[in-house]
Amino acid sequence: MFAAIRCNPQGDEIVALGTIFFRDTLMGRKGYIEDVVVNEDHRGMGYAKSIGKRMDELARKRKARKIELRSGNQRKKGHGLWLGLKFKPADSTPFDLYLDI
Repeated sequence: MFAAIRCNPQGDEIVALGTIFFRDTLMGRKGYIEDVVVNEDHRGMGYAKSIGKRMDELARKRKARKIELRSGNQRKKGHGLWLGLKFKPADSTPFDLYLDI
């Protein structure tokens, strides 16, 4: 699933988008935010916040118990956005394994 925001009256310019997917686990349904991207010329205008709120609505509608996302340590402004939307820092450490395919 994704949420997109169009800016101009003609509706032909997407200025922000985000993706969320859902997975059923032993602990219940979880939502995972994969991407939230805002066109550089439109940053600071509340688009990311609107997308975050829409993803919250989608997760509640699908009866998810939790939404997870990962954000790079360098993305301090983004962290402020998620904290403002009531997300909390996770109490776990993510690990990655890159596969040579």
